[in-house]
Amino acid sequence: MDLPDLQFDFYGATIDEARVGPRRELSLALSDMAGNPCAQVRFGGIANFDEVRAFFQTPPTDGLHFLRYHPTEASKPGRLVVEMEFDRTEERCLVRCSNIAVTIETQPRQG
Repeated sequence: MDLPDLQFDFYGATIDEARVGPRRELSLALSDMAGNPCAQVRFGGIANFDEVRAFFQTPPTDGLHFLRYHPTEASKPGRLVVEMEFDRTEERCLVRCSNIAVTIETQPRQG
């Protein structure tokens, strides 16, 4: 079984909204460097939920440097290890989850 495709690293994208819950999940609304909505990323079944929730209590304002599978910790179907790093501050967040879904936006978000 293959891992979910993370075809983009979202370099320079900013987080417009971070929604935590209702269960052990996180949804991120991302905009590109020009401020245009570009994607929704949803992490489900987060194992390190308390840590992730604390990190996104106040979402970083810096652009993403990357969002990718961890380069040294192997991800397996149902046991994904995803890392995000933010420009300038170099803050990092590691998300251990059972699934991830990326929806590329082609229409403006409804506000």
